[in-house]
Order: sequence, then C-alpha cells, then structure tokens
Amino acid sequence: MYTILSMIFIIFLSFSIMATYNILQWNCRGFRANYEELNLLVQKYNPKVICLQETFLPINSSFTFKNYTAYHDTSTSIFIHNTVHHTPISLNTHLSVTAVRVTLHKVITICSVYLPPKQQLQLSDRDTLVLQLPSSQLLLLNFSSAIHFGG
Repeated sequence: MYTILSMIFIIFLSFSIMATYNILQWNCRGFRANYEELNLLVQKYNPKVICLQETFLPINSSFTFKNYTAYHDTSTSIFIHNTVHHTPISLNTHLSVTAVRVTLHKVITICSVYLPPKQQLQLSDRDTLVLQLPSSQLLLLNFSSAIHFGG
C-alpha cells in the first residue's frame, strides 16, 4: 500500500525525470480539437516524449507531429522524437494504456494511462499493468478518476 510520503516521492521523482528529459504529459480532451495548441507546445519545448490522455483517436490513427513516431490506444497516445531509440510494448489489460521503452539518460518504460471519471484504478489493475512493464517505469495518468491503491 502506498503512503502519502511515498506518493509524494514518486510524484517528485516523476516531475524531475520529466523536466530533465523534456517529457510532455497532458490530458488533452481531444487530439484534433487541441492540435494547434499541442503543436505550439511541441515547437516551444521540443519534448523527447509526449504522453497524451483522452485523445479520442482510433487505434490505427496516423495523427502525429513532424519528427515523431506515434503509438495510440483508444484514449492514450505516446509520441517519441525520432532521435530517441524506442520500442513499443504490447500489454494485456482492460485499461486504456500505451507503453513504450525509451532510451533517454537510461532505458525507461513510459506508460500513458487514461481512466474515465467513473472508473477506479484498483490494486489488481495496477499490479496487472506494472507486472507487464520492464523495470524503471514512469506511469503518466490523469487523476480525474478515483484512484484506490489499497487492497
């Protein structure tokens, strides 16, 4: 079970990694509706990794940004800059998740997760997901839904 202190540490560590290696994360509530703003953010910050939730894109979507490779799930997307070595990860979960293994300062697994407002993330859901991911993981998700880390 996660304590408040361990959650604060995890959040601090995540923000440190994201700032150092220029990772952009946003619950955009529609990729197409926010494409212009997303494009401005990409041009301004030149992120190595972009993780989006609530994209409303089909899995086989071809939407991307110039110089990026895109991976999509039903409600999540990850865009990796073409200068970054990466490998997509296939997952067996009922959650809306996209995961990619990237080489930044070291090899890490980046996972974009979307939980609809009425869906709870149960301990079993989290464990099923995390057990499938190679270690050194950065889970990026929106907190608009109820998160339950207990048993």
